[in-house]
Order: sequence, then structure tokens, then C-alpha cells
Amino acid sequence: TQIGHALGLRAAGKTIWQSLRANPALMGLTGLTIGLQIAVIYIPFLDTFFEVVPLSAFDFGISVLLGGIIWAAVEIEKGLTSK
Repeated sequence: TQIGHALGLRAAGKTIWQSLRANPALMGLTGLTIGLQIAVIYIPFLDTFFEVVPLSAFDFGISVLLGGIIWAAVEIEKGLTSK
């Protein structure tokens, strides 16, 4: 949810896609952050080191959905307050 929130806030006055194209560093860091989070959860020696358990497909889907909801809420808020 934090990634969705950060992406939504970063794109003030623009759509998320315009912001990502205009800021390749943000796009790269977003991809790196998501990749590292998935690695910690699903690579066996990393999940042991960080003491986490792999998410089921359902739980993983919920986390992605919640991130999308937060991003959508920020976009709606921007649309309502920019008038």
C-alpha cells in the first residue's frame, strides 16, 4: 500500500503514467522495491533470515489489491481537490 500511496502522491497534477514516464528513477526504484519485497517473501534463505512466511496466492492478491485501492483513492482525491 505504501508503494501505491507514494506513486499516487508523486503524480500531483498528472496521471500516474505521465509521472512514471517523466521520472525514470521513480519507475526504477518502484520496480526494485517490489522485486526486493517479493524476493524476501519467496526466496527460501531470505524468508528464513527475515523470519517471514511466503504468502499464499490469495494473500498476495489481497496485498496488491489494497495497494491499488490506496493509489485509486489518492487519484480520486486529486481529482476532487484540483477543481
